[in-house]
Amino acid sequence: MIAPLLFLLLFGIIEFAWLFASNLDVRQGAREAVRVAATDRLPNPGTPEIDICDGLNLVDRPSTLVSITRAGNNVGDAITVTVDAEAETITGLLDWAVPAGTRLASTVNLRQEQTPTWAPITNVPCP
Repeated sequence: MIAPLLFLLLFGIIEFAWLFASNLDVRQGAREAVRVAATDRLPNPGTPEIDICDGLNLVDRPSTLVSITRAGNNVGDAITVTVDAEAETITGLLDWAVPAGTRLASTVNLRQEQTPTWAPITNVPCP
């Protein structure tokens, strides 16, 4: 009689730990991307979404959107990176607790340290 409650508790802990880790991946990916863009060290300046998505630990999530914009082309101008990923559960048992369409998002701002060679993008899906 107690086993179903214990399984629900166990799967709830697993699901919310997964969501928490996914949120940390989104935040860390945005921070790393803005740092690389500020120093103009993106390996593919024509397609910065490839470099940003490679740095994310969100495997098989085509719904992940990335944006990278800048206020200007001068050193000291602001750069903004936004990463937006869909929240996904592992087991599916607690989908009722995570509303459909829940998004994990992070926006990070930094100043340019080098003259940028990359192209700004807005809401481009990860390849």
